[in-house]
Amino acid sequence: MRIFKFIITSLSLMVLILLLANCKTLDPSDNGNKGNEDSKGDGGSIDFNMEGYVFLPEFFDISGDFREITSTAFTDDKVYFSTLVEYDEASNNWKDRLFTANFNGSEITELIEYNPVNDGADETDAYGIVYIQSMLVDADGNIWVVEDGYLYDYDLPADFSGDDSEKARYLIELDSYVKLRKLDATGSEILSINLSAILSSDLLVESFAIDDEGNAYALLHYQNGYRVYVFDNIGKELFQLDDVSDLIKLIRLQDGSVVGVWIAGGSFGHRYYKKIDLSNRRFNDPVGFPSDAREVFAGGRGFDFLIDNRTELYGFVIETNETVILFDWEDVKLSPSDTNDVHLLSDGRILGTERFLDFETFEFITTFIMLTRVPLEDVPEQTTLTLVVFDIDRVLERAVANFNRTNPLYNVQIDDYARFATHNNPYAGLYQLTIEITAGKVPDILDVTGLPITQYISSGFLVDLYELIDADPEFNRDSFLSGVLRASEVNSGLYYVFQSFYINTIVGNPAILVDEMGWNMEEFLETLTNNPDATSPLGVSIDRRMFVQSIIALSLNEYIDFTKGEAYFDRGDFKQLLEFAMTLPEFHSSGTHNIQRSIESGRQIMYIAERFDNFKDLKTLQLI
Repeated sequence: MRIFKFIITSLSLMVLILLLANCKTLDPSDNGNKGNEDSKGDGGSIDFNMEGYVFLPEFFDISGDFREITSTAFTDDKVYFSTLVEYDEASNNWKDRLFTANFNGSEITELIEYNPVNDGADETDAYGIVYIQSMLVDADGNIWVVEDGYLYDYDLPADFSGDDSEKARYLIELDSYVKLRKLDATGSEILSINLSAILSSDLLVESFAIDDEGNAYALLHYQNGYRVYVFDNIGKELFQLDDVSDLIKLIRLQDGSVVGVWIAGGSFGHRYYKKIDLSNRRFNDPVGFPSDAREVFAGGRGFDFLIDNRTELYGFVIETNETVILFDWEDVKLSPSDTNDVHLLSDGRILGTERFLDFETFEFITTFIMLTRVPLEDVPEQTTLTLVVFDIDRVLERAVANFNRTNPLYNVQIDDYARFATHNNPYAGLYQLTIEITAGKVPDILDVTGLPITQYISSGFLVDLYELIDADPEFNRDSFLSGVLRASEVNSGLYYVFQSFYINTIVGNPAILVDEMGWNMEEFLETLTNNPDATSPLGVSIDRRMFVQSIIALSLNEYIDFTKGEAYFDRGDFKQLLEFAMTLPEFHSSGTHNIQRSIESGRQIMYIAERFDNFKDLKTLQLI
């Protein structure tokens, strides 16, 4: 991530601050650390002061004698979590385990009384899998889990003699279930509701909540659609609600009741909630959310909800329609796409989890984040850099978050111009960005993916990165793959960098193609003339259209001068290219063929490698 250091065109020094709005004024000495006695259950009064304060993050991991963490839930002093299924030989079940830990990852304790078993796993060759789909802790400290169970066996032929990998082909499912289980602090079962017995075994619990009376609410996705089921505190079904199209979540409010949350129609849809009326067994009338809501969490400390708009997290009060910005995601060095389970503790801290896939181990990594409110004057100064993108992806968003949390001197702020998009003009942000850059309003860092970078270079908007690399005492050009850097040069300068690359080229036998770099059309046609047995010189999979598209892509700089704004499609070599294209089939062959054999036989002398990007490809090419 040191590469952010290189793409700087201007710097602006500022203190890391948060924009604040609609904040109630309280005694600053409170510092957000009062207990539950200050929380307002009616949602009509905010006891949370942000004026003069910001949140600072701390990150901690929880590791132990288990594999990856799968589900989490929080109380005011504990983290509850489940871990990836492990095999239990005694019961012939693969099953999850349940743990608690302190907020700093210490004192990890297993809830040993939680021992899920899929009945029937003691049958010959059959085995069970039981895992926790989701979990929460209710107001009384009981642990609720959504538990999925499966029973599998092998339907093997009578004469089967294969190994385990071949045996897996005959795996069949015998039975399955989905249960909502209530556990005590040791993991012992208090209550179990077999949801599969009510609907079907093939269902998913999209969301569930428990009110202060112990009633359970479950949003179920089954074969015919969605439905909310409500159960009393002994597991008896009270009623169902079918008006749940586009319902995404059930949330318990501070007053102990439960609401359904709707965020429908993507970025431009409706956002509202409906309280579930137990007495009348229905949803109350809808009440609107702020229009920028992208995700909604349970509130606390006077807030009915916490709302994420992908830029900020803020508290929302139903009675007054009031919002209070708590933090900007970038300021707390987090990626909203990877952050979930945001929980406002009674002492004013905010706890959350960050979960993402590790592409080396292919396991999900869970990091815990504790956000603590501190006075603004305690925040160290940093140099803030603006990174402008158009429709940011999660990989870059995560890279920026990782850079920010490890670099004490610089903080990168993302400005995504996709926010200008509308129904009628989804590319409005791209137009806006182009206008601003053309006018000279250039950000510190620019993601040039899909942008006319050669125009920016010719206009002098971008810095030659070679100047910065050469001036850096820690490394030089040889620290990189210098050939790749040279391939990226424009007029001997380096104006953009990338994390990976692939090569589009033409590959063939060096005895025929010789070892000199580059071709022109005369040399290309001469090679074909010298190999008359090559009836399919580029292979049977290349037709006229594919050839023209590929060759123009490989030779774009030969026919277009982006600096001068000139094109050269009237040159003789382009005419020769088109004439050769007409000798190819109009449509490529739909069959398969072996490139190596075709080249060895002389029928084919080269092929277009449109994505040569790994060493396996290189070894294959060496055999040709």
